[in-house]
Amino acid sequence: MNAIQLETLIDDIYAKPTLNELLAQAILNHERMTLTYQDKIFVALIPTEQVDLIEKIEDCIDIATIQERQDEDSTSLSDLKKALGL
Repeated sequence: MNAIQLETLIDDIYAKPTLNELLAQAILNHERMTLTYQDKIFVALIPTEQVDLIEKIEDCIDIATIQERQDEDSTSLSDLKKALGL
């Protein structure tokens, strides 16, 4: 193995994957992946099936929040107008 071949081999070992390669890996393996920049996550790749699940969970949280708020004491618009002298 000559120096050029060794350099190419080392480059291949330490090469960072391209965005296309990362996307392909996430899609083919149905895996979550995060991309970071300066140790902060700036992109999350999530399989479509998991996005649907996350949206359903968010809907459940929204419904629970609405139900909690409905149980709280509330003031009608007409009572509020009276209290404000309108």
